[in-house]
Amino acid sequence: MSSDKLKIAVAQMTSTDDVSANLHKVLDAFNEASQADLVIFPENTLYFRIRSGTELQSPSADDLSALSEAVNKGLSALMLTTATRSDGGKFLNSTLLFEPGHAPRLVYSKVHLFDVDVAGAPPVRESEYFLNGLSPALIEFRGWRIGLSICYDIRFAELYLNYSQKADLIL
Repeated sequence: MSSDKLKIAVAQMTSTDDVSANLHKVLDAFNEASQADLVIFPENTLYFRIRSGTELQSPSADDLSALSEAVNKGLSALMLTTATRSDGGKFLNSTLLFEPGHAPRLVYSKVHLFDVDVAGAPPVRESEYFLNGLSPALIEFRGWRIGLSICYDIRFAELYLNYSQKADLIL
């Protein structure tokens, strides 16, 4: 583990189906947390909806450009999770990392997809729209080894056992 401290800000938000409005909320929260080394946003940051008949949305090149520009003007890095298109026609539930001076990069795709049937409610099937990621992801950030996960991944202890042996921090 790095002996340097890592200052992290965790942003909570309720995303709507207006990707542009969500992007503005992200930028506002990022600016508000400017003293942090890394600002982390939750799953569905820019928004995607899992309902039949609803088109999933992933960030556009303009969205990514606006986030990169904001990060390059500041000292902080930004991490968010949103839908990204895969080659197979489906999406990936992906964590993107934006660091000053670097192009945005996909650092993790959710391994464990959430499929559930609840009596009296429509089924939720992430697997209808998403491909699962293939493996855990450990990234290096300012001397810290960070293990990544998204939402439902938390139900799978073997992922965290793997990270506990390698990571300084698990998100």
